[in-house]
Amino acid sequence: MAAKQRDIRALEAVNILSGAIFASERIPSGESVAERRRARQEWFTRAVQRLAEADLVFVYPDNGLEPDGYSYGSAKAGKSILLSELQELARPGRCLIVYHHQTRRKGGHNGEIEYWADRLRECGFTTVDALRAKPYSPRVYFLLNAPSDIRQRAGRLEDHWQGWITWHPDAGAVAPIQATGVARRP
Repeated sequence: MAAKQRDIRALEAVNILSGAIFASERIPSGESVAERRRARQEWFTRAVQRLAEADLVFVYPDNGLEPDGYSYGSAKAGKSILLSELQELARPGRCLIVYHHQTRRKGGHNGEIEYWADRLRECGFTTVDALRAKPYSPRVYFLLNAPSDIRQRAGRLEDHWQGWITWHPDAGAVAPIQATGVARRP
């Protein structure tokens, strides 16, 4: 793999993940505004079909989750994954790991993790964990409906990387306190 080659197809070509299924076709974004919606829907249908047998799906859009005011007509429409697309990728027994490049959302980076965790739970994901990498530009990896073994491994990364990666189990989840009925963050 070339030093600065930032393309999932490079990872696929070196076969570092033996047995992995790749849906490495680029998100279409060069079409006219009128064609972008149709082209993206066709692209996504192909990706879903290609990943039909996968129990773990890693989604790595360039910028991450859909920004506020997302539009198919935007020049950056191909750089994000839509929440509706994540819902379509979800199925019983499947874990999704989703990359998101953090922004300057009000509330800071941890507030942004909580914001997206709440939105993802509203989409039907029962557990929304997060690993946040701090060096250079901050990024977060959301683990959606991850089984306990993956959650445990992810949690151990925080200890191994000593502050460079932080673990946010079921990020932003509000758990009730039974004695008082008051909600708290775990």
